[in-house]
Amino acid sequence: MENQTISDVTCSSDCRPLCTYTWSKDSTDYPNPLSLSVAMRNNAGQYTCTASNTVSQETKDWNLVVRFPPQILSLGYTVGGTGADVTENGSKSLICSVESFPPSTIQWLYKANGTVLLTSPDVLESTYTLTNAGCLDTGLYTCSVRNSVSTTAVTRDIPINVLCEPRLDSRVLTDYEIKLSTSETLTMRAVFLSNPEPTYTWSFQGSPDTSVTTLVNGQDNFAINNRFITTNLSAVSVGTRTDIRESWFGVYNVTATNSQGSHTLSFTASAKGKPPDPPYGGKAVCPHDDTAILMWMSGYNGGSTQTFTVGVGTDTRIDVTINRIIVIPDPGLGKIVTATVSGLKADTKTFFTIYAVNDFGISSGFQEINCTTKASIKEDTYSSTPLAVSLSFNGVFILLLIAAIVIYICRNRQCCHRSCPLLKPKVITKWTTFRKELHLHNKE
Repeated sequence: MENQTISDVTCSSDCRPLCTYTWSKDSTDYPNPLSLSVAMRNNAGQYTCTASNTVSQETKDWNLVVRFPPQILSLGYTVGGTGADVTENGSKSLICSVESFPPSTIQWLYKANGTVLLTSPDVLESTYTLTNAGCLDTGLYTCSVRNSVSTTAVTRDIPINVLCEPRLDSRVLTDYEIKLSTSETLTMRAVFLSNPEPTYTWSFQGSPDTSVTTLVNGQDNFAINNRFITTNLSAVSVGTRTDIRESWFGVYNVTATNSQGSHTLSFTASAKGKPPDPPYGGKAVCPHDDTAILMWMSGYNGGSTQTFTVGVGTDTRIDVTINRIIVIPDPGLGKIVTATVSGLKADTKTFFTIYAVNDFGISSGFQEINCTTKASIKEDTYSSTPLAVSLSFNGVFILLLIAAIVIYICRNRQCCHRSCPLLKPKVITKWTTFRKELHLHNKE
């Protein structure tokens, strides 16, 4: 064992005449007796004693075996791989050289989790090759050496740096669909796997047919915070927008770029559901005696797909009938919506109420517009429209009813003049009917 005391070794023989004795090792002569004192690894080896006189000489070998624990002489990359870097899907070889007696068992480990990659028993040198290198193979690799003399392993680390383009970090769960109310804070946490550390670009698009806006840190209530964790190659960019507005709902893109490539993650920010805002900016044109063309602007849809419905009446907010056939889709926020209403009465001022409807209800207000249809070139005594027929029939019926009542009262001598109390007129509107119609329409 190394560092143990060694007794002197004496060389002797039966010589006539007497012999002289010399010890030698590796071309170095030593006197007899051979005195080494302490066993050292550099003293180990074969010693030769030479006995000689005038007649002849003889030799005798003596071996000194010194057992000692391992020592790592070198740890590095094989020829042609002097650096730690390797591109993704490439290969990298490591070599570990050891001095020990007896020979050692050499193990290769991935230091981050202690995974054993290769074991080479009874050797003084071992080579480990990382093939098809992946981004997460980046880290320290350990050469661990042990033999029968040592009680603990001798270790040394060497890095491998796998270069890879940014991509979604699948180790992290991220919510890419975010619903919030106006005035709340929008927070988007984008986590990439990347090596080396990337740079980031944020952008916003309100809808597919609008332009893309580059977002700048510190402008338009938007803030960007980035960090890179070298131990696990997590590249994090957090985009925050405070006091969110309706115009800021849409798609947010963040692109991470490094020397190996780039990758984009997308977040969709939308409003929590509510009834839509009322339409606005309406106009009505009556180009014919029975037709009206309506135009208005689409308001905010409340975070859900909206449609528009039209109410038609001959007096503002009274006697309005919801046309269930006229259901107009939404072309998008702030876009012009058009609708054509036919079957109107000629030479009549007609009022139109336009409502927005989505899954969460009806707009709290409405757009009211009106126009007057043109007069018919030829007036018919009997109108062909259902509305005219209905009005004619109702008028004749009411006149007959009044005449019958008057005749009945007079015959019974109960006609009243100023002494009879007057009946209060009863105003009947169809506003309640309209509200019910609107409610039924919304349910459908």
